[in-house]
Amino acid sequence: MIGLRNRDVARLLLVGLSLCMAVFMLGPFQKLEHDLIPWDKAAHFMAFYGATALVYVAVPGRRRLDLSTLVAFAGVGSELLQGMVGRDCDAMDMVADLAGAYALYLPVWLDQLRRPAQDERRRAAAAALGPVTG
Repeated sequence: MIGLRNRDVARLLLVGLSLCMAVFMLGPFQKLEHDLIPWDKAAHFMAFYGATALVYVAVPGRRRLDLSTLVAFAGVGSELLQGMVGRDCDAMDMVADLAGAYALYLPVWLDQLRRPAQDERRRAAAAALGPVTG
């Protein structure tokens, strides 16, 4: 793809995925989604995990926790909308949506927990070397 950056491709894919998710979650295709992925909760988890991954790439300058939260709100909103269009508004589907949105953030959070220890070791090593003279 000439002239397209990863961010642009991710944005295009995110629009496509969002449209597909909207059609499957809000449209009259309730039984079709079960034919594609037999366990409904796994389908919700995978959809929101994938959406979160695309959002991370599409919007690189934002905090990942904020992006995961935005996708999580979309999941809760989609379930509430399902209740308004005559489909089931299932709390366990919301849990699966939230798990998918935050599962991608988990390694980021774990890395942040590890980072202060790394920074402290670097400061200690720099202090042991003494002042740098030019």
